[in-house]
Amino acid sequence: MLMHARARAGGGIDANLVKELAFLLFRVADGSGWAKDAVSFNNLATSWTEITDAAGGLDVEQIALDLEGVR
Repeated sequence: MLMHARARAGGGIDANLVKELAFLLFRVADGSGWAKDAVSFNNLATSWTEITDAAGGLDVEQIALDLEGVR
């Protein structure tokens, strides 16, 4: 999905801006005393390069699972 968002018609998502947003949200959460959220946003921001690298090389297709009759 990330690969498609970056290449969508009319202008894709700037991956660097997403990383900056994660850092901004970390600072807001940290300053507000929301430790759990701050850690999550920090983990996202610090892992963003690896996430985008992994997404760039994948041809991922979202599929639906047919769970009809499964118990």
